[in-house]
Amino acid sequence: GSGVVVSFSGTNQYASTPDTADTSFIEPDAFSIVCVANVTDTAANRVLISKWNDTTHASEWMFYVGSTDKLVLIQRDVSAAVQVNRTSDAGITQGSLRCFGMSSPGTGGAAAMDGVVLYQDGVAVASTATNNAGYVAMEDQTTATYIGVDANLDYDFAGSIGCAAVYAKALTAAQHKAVVTAANRYYGTAL
Repeated sequence: GSGVVVSFSGTNQYASTPDTADTSFIEPDAFSIVCVANVTDTAANRVLISKWNDTTHASEWMFYVGSTDKLVLIQRDVSAAVQVNRTSDAGITQGSLRCFGMSSPGTGGAAAMDGVVLYQDGVAVASTATNNAGYVAMEDQTTATYIGVDANLDYDFAGSIGCAAVYAKALTAAQHKAVVTAANRYYGTAL
């Protein structure tokens, strides 16, 4: 494969697209994210893709690699001023191109993260839900979608990203694996 990846230095390099309802998911809207990336091992949070703004609190979701190298999906209920997340139990593979993903069935409420599944290379990874009894649902905010940072230009990604895709459905394990198969052909990898 001869797939193209874009390098991110970890300092103010990102891509963005204007806010659109197509990337806002109000429970019970299911959604999934897939990102092909080579993550550089640093002791910092590194955003893959997000609709997150800590300054104005106009946040919806953020998919990132945490400072302990774990994969994280975080969602915010702006009205309740609470957030919930799902975090992988172990660190991800870094230093080579990988396919990271997540699927959410769109469940809101106090158990919103229970049905979320995180993936690496098309395989579900063990993860833990952190729910909040006050969480009701994400809300459609005005934050743009960012690749490589959040809307405040924080949590800069270090490494390279080949693609980032947001789906308005909960991809199945077989569909995540199909994305990996396509990535293998395009990037010449064997994930």
